[in-house]
Amino acid sequence: MGLIFVDDSRHEKFGFILGSCVCTDNPNINGLVSEALRAHGLIPGVDEYKSRLIMQGNSQLQKLRERLFGILYSTCKYSFFVVSEIEKKRFGIEATKAISKLTINHFPSSSMEVYLDQGLFPGRKEFSEAKGIIENSKIVLKPEQNSKLLGGLQLADLAANHFSQIILMSLSKSKKIFLPKGSGYLESAETEFGWFLRNQYRQNFLGKMVQFENPVDWKPLINVEIHFSERVNEEIRNAVKRNFCPLYLGCVH
Repeated sequence: MGLIFVDDSRHEKFGFILGSCVCTDNPNINGLVSEALRAHGLIPGVDEYKSRLIMQGNSQLQKLRERLFGILYSTCKYSFFVVSEIEKKRFGIEATKAISKLTINHFPSSSMEVYLDQGLFPGRKEFSEAKGIIENSKIVLKPEQNSKLLGGLQLADLAANHFSQIILMSLSKSKKIFLPKGSGYLESAETEFGWFLRNQYRQNFLGKMVQFENPVDWKPLINVEIHFSERVNEEIRNAVKRNFCPLYLGCVH
């Protein structure tokens, strides 16, 4: 049984909402997150990781975030979808469209349980429409889930925020950073922050490898599996495509 966790990151100022789809076949994914929370002084089921928490000056939360990134990268595959802010009431429906494409293209014969965070469907009407989108009876939608009780949703929160930051950096003037110790690059090297965010966890994106007519031209490029709602504007679409379509999977050192 595969698991998919869906959460959102909302950016009204920029006119879009990003939804993450975090996929895993590890049945203990929630347990791994609970262990991470305990190790950093939090109580699973009572406390939870939220990207909106202030990290600056809080070493415990920073270490927790890095540990959760480790779980995400070692046990999950992921993708995302983008919904226009003016279509926010359709977010759950668009999430279901993204899930339908994702399961058809990458998990065609798998049974999947899909856990969606609270508030993604404004009402029963929207959820009823969403259920009609899923043609595969092996895909079970489970809306209005409590993220405090499901560590997988906390990973989806982490992923949604992370992917959003890459797009936001592309839409605005991306700040420069010096690459940190242990990154595998020269410590004095300077790069755009958005580039650094994108390349940290790029290997686990779900997508389709780019085909080359001439084998000599081959490069490890992937077009990430991304769904856009109908009214996402061109500026946002282009910012997403600049960063993820294609995405280079080879060595960048």
